[in-house]
Amino acid sequence: RLGGGPGAKQVKRGLGRSRTPKALAIRQMTRRLTRLGDGMPLHDPLAVAVAFDPSLVRVESARVEVETRGEHTSGMTVVDRRTRRGRASANGGVDVARAVDVDRMLNLFVERVLVEATDPRLAPSREPAVAVIGGANVDFTVPVPHLPKPGETVTGSDLVTAFGGKGANQAVAARRAGAAVSFIGKLGRDVQGERYAEALRHEGVDLGGLLWDETRPSGVALIATGDRGQNQIVVGPGANATLRASELEALPAILAAARVLVAPLESPLPAVQHALVMAKRAGLTTVLNPAPAPARSLPRGLVKAVDVLVPNETEAASLVGHAISTIRQARAATRTLSEMGYASVVITLGERGVVWRHGEQTKRLGGHTVRARDATGAGDTFVGYLATALAQGAGLGDAVRLANAAAALSVTKLGAQAAIPPREKAERFARRFTR
Repeated sequence: RLGGGPGAKQVKRGLGRSRTPKALAIRQMTRRLTRLGDGMPLHDPLAVAVAFDPSLVRVESARVEVETRGEHTSGMTVVDRRTRRGRASANGGVDVARAVDVDRMLNLFVERVLVEATDPRLAPSREPAVAVIGGANVDFTVPVPHLPKPGETVTGSDLVTAFGGKGANQAVAARRAGAAVSFIGKLGRDVQGERYAEALRHEGVDLGGLLWDETRPSGVALIATGDRGQNQIVVGPGANATLRASELEALPAILAAARVLVAPLESPLPAVQHALVMAKRAGLTTVLNPAPAPARSLPRGLVKAVDVLVPNETEAASLVGHAISTIRQARAATRTLSEMGYASVVITLGERGVVWRHGEQTKRLGGHTVRARDATGAGDTFVGYLATALAQGAGLGDAVRLANAAAALSVTKLGAQAAIPPREKAERFARRFTR
């Protein structure tokens, strides 16, 4: 409810003294706020808000019936919360909202409905929009003096816990690069998942495409980082592995507002392919980051839906079927991948830079010399920045230059998302190497 206290103050503050038709209509519809002590119910706005951000409510599975025979209760919805064993019903398993994050709901109501009516500076973002479908993991990182060999135990420094996952990393990178970002993925309904969702909201990432798994845990990554920035990563996908194409109900609305769709291969392949094909049909630029490296060739239908392929040398080697250890081999791989049907190919080579191909031309950009501490998330920083630059209308070469600078900066700090630089810093760093 918008009550007679804080809720009413939020309405008045949002409306100000505006006399626009929308402001006048809102005053008329909310006039009860100043007269009724118990406030005005917001049933319909809450339903719309939950469509934007399902994490606004906490749901429980319950048996639900609509009373059709009662003399005084006909038409009432009855929720049976009893948990007796053996109870069964065709109407069981209905998700019922039992709690609402009131403060966030009221803030969203004021932001989307009231403030837009009066202040054009606070209207919906005009930033180029990037959508990302992928994974979200909680990273557990231990810095070690050297990466362990098989069977070797290495004593490292203290454990560092942070948010990661390629899809979420790329979403945060695109946001810090200056795009309006929507994230499409799945978290477990656990403490880690709830905290992760709050962290993404704090970054300004839209969570209208976020789904929740009630049975599987949120994904985790176990990471060892060596003294030269190299890493070894083991991922337990958890809820990430349960994302299905049939669940992507919010995808059409997200794509309608976006210019670029980014997809790593953390989510199940049918969901990734479905998103890429829909984005291609909607006229978006599609970016595929084939990570983790695919064990086999990707489906032809997926390949045709990709505008820009962005693998590292390991992922590119998996796709072309041979090792890539030299710049010449990387150049040859871009040609092979182009012949496979990828319109543009960008192969990241870490400290050796980038090789990319568009049309009939293959080009190379050298790496930047920095003091590397942790390479975790560098590729994701590259992809997020590349996608944002493309959404802003940059050519592929200019987008690669900016992304290369941002990725180089990211390896100078520990962590994945914590190391992603802001746009201003990446641009200053890139200008130092522009001739």
